[in-house]
Amino acid sequence: MALFNFRLTPLREVHSWGGSEKPTLHWYGLTHGEQWIEVDSDRLFEVSDEFLRKFGGTRSIDYNLARLYEDIIEMLPYVLEPVPEDLAHYLHATPHVDYKKYLSAFYDAHPDEMSEEDEFVDLNVSWIRNRQLWSAQFTAPPNIRLWSTSDGLTHLAWEADHCLIEGVRMWSANSGVHSVPTAQFEQEIDSFHDRLLAAMDERIVEIKTGAVAPTILIDVNDLERVQREYRSEFPRLARKLQPPTDWGAARRAIELVMNREPN
Repeated sequence: MALFNFRLTPLREVHSWGGSEKPTLHWYGLTHGEQWIEVDSDRLFEVSDEFLRKFGGTRSIDYNLARLYEDIIEMLPYVLEPVPEDLAHYLHATPHVDYKKYLSAFYDAHPDEMSEEDEFVDLNVSWIRNRQLWSAQFTAPPNIRLWSTSDGLTHLAWEADHCLIEGVRMWSANSGVHSVPTAQFEQEIDSFHDRLLAAMDERIVEIKTGAVAPTILIDVNDLERVQREYRSEFPRLARKLQPPTDWGAARRAIELVMNREPN
């Protein structure tokens, strides 16, 4: 099983955008489908049995795959930059010290304005944010972080114990860390890219053969343009060189944060 998985929503079930007066569908909207991350025996973005028993619904969640795809491409250069061993534990699902409480206390100390020290911290803890997979589009989003280390491994950590709806656990996977060789992780990214664009190629063929109601406006030429751009730009975007992280400044920022008492 691949790491990043999806199942596109059948074309006739994809909701159009623009309301009833001018219904349209574009590349982003057409990527709607189920999505999940397969890690060992756990499946991230899978709804728990407890939640289904109380609230009903479906086990899989759906959203526009373009969001996950674009977020991964944007964060990948940071993910592939090795994090020093003494800082990597802050990215784990259960870090040695819950720095997030200290970070909140740091910002709460100056809610209206930021001192030079605050600005320094804000800039130099960005290495943590850059390795956080955005999932706020989902109800009770889990924390998911990806990073690499100098031993040639890439790690995916998740934390969902706190994701409760009326006291009921939202997700089937609580917390953990999944590690693979970095070369294998890069292959997983390439596979996700190839499979998504291949699925969208098939979708465009369906559209050309009349699989969408004629009342829905779709610019096929634009869909094909987006496909070409992602194919040509993916190698550059996914491996785009970023200014290397100043790990000395990162250590100093963490030190400043940890010296502020949490609430």
